[in-house]
Amino acid sequence: MSLEEKLVVRRTESRRKASRERIEALDNLTKFLRENVIPNIIKPNEPLPAFALANEDGATMTSEDLIAKGPLVLQFFRGHW
Repeated sequence: MSLEEKLVVRRTESRRKASRERIEALDNLTKFLRENVIPNIIKPNEPLPAFALANEDGATMTSEDLIAKGPLVLQFFRGHW
């Protein structure tokens, strides 16, 4: 079974078990993400917008300051800390 087929089975089972309110909430969230978030995601090889973030000491660092020192590599960590 392909990944797509497995996802269809899982989605169908989940919807069958979920309440109408939960299905409606998830459908609304999916619609919101498709309309408002996904179109704004940065694509591979697309330049990032300028940004400013606090470093470990609380001082603000800008992307412009960092790039002035040389190539800039960003790594994103997703998870609960």
